[in-house]
Amino acid sequence: MLSYDLPPPSSHYVEIMATLPAFYKGTSLLAAIKIHKDAPSNVSYADLPAKKEDVQKIYYLITTTGGGSWKKLWSDRKRLYKIGDEIRYIHPLKFLGIIYSNNDLKPHMLSIVDHYFKRTNFIKDLASAMELELSRNNIDKYLDDFSEHIKVPKEIFSPYIQRKDWAGLLRTLAEY
Repeated sequence: MLSYDLPPPSSHYVEIMATLPAFYKGTSLLAAIKIHKDAPSNVSYADLPAKKEDVQKIYYLITTTGGGSWKKLWSDRKRLYKIGDEIRYIHPLKFLGIIYSNNDLKPHMLSIVDHYFKRTNFIKDLASAMELELSRNNIDKYLDDFSEHIKVPKEIFSPYIQRKDWAGLLRTLAEY
């Protein structure tokens, strides 16, 4: 057997490998939406990356999932998973900011939150991304700008983040 002197895997590689089993267990279309990556510590909320075409993909994901019938969701599942993979790099607050700053998407989010099948994996994946960013201290520094962006006072939603009540956070933001 050959032995090679390889460097240890990077923490990003280890993190990706740790999330793969959870990703493949998901049966919901929203299992594809795993949104986390290191945000550089010196980046402002406004400068968190989200390409224009990815904002359009988020719009498509939320409108299709929130407004889609079972048949439509099932037929579009491969495309939705692919889109989820493509937007995974977006910070979770930026992702939520894109959704909740758009009045067309809020009703679709209520539909997602109100529907067990749609809500379950969406919240599981959001929780994973948010908790990862919380552990990196990459949430609190963005809350004021996030609040301003979505036009919801921080005092309204921050208790849900502190309690890690992700379903409550999504519902509160959609209903505000």
